[in-house]
Amino acid sequence: MRIGYINLGIVSLSMGVSRWKHVAAAIVINLCLGAVYAFSIIISPFEGEFGWRRTETTIAFTIALLTFALSMIPAGKLQDKKGRG
Repeated sequence: MRIGYINLGIVSLSMGVSRWKHVAAAIVINLCLGAVYAFSIIISPFEGEFGWRRTETTIAFTIALLTFALSMIPAGKLQDKKGRG
């Protein structure tokens, strides 16, 4: 029984789907997540180097998180439309 990209629970390699694309995408996603959450490490250097207050750095982090979260809506819709691979 064959269903889309899955053949009896095993990804079919004959369909031309490169697994390296998935690896590259996973790395990029994890780097983006890490960059967002590494912000807590660079708050103190920002405040010291640029003379920013905690309020200003917190606003920048809030904008980054909102942008990240809101970009997931069209990304999810695009994934639903295009499918895997």
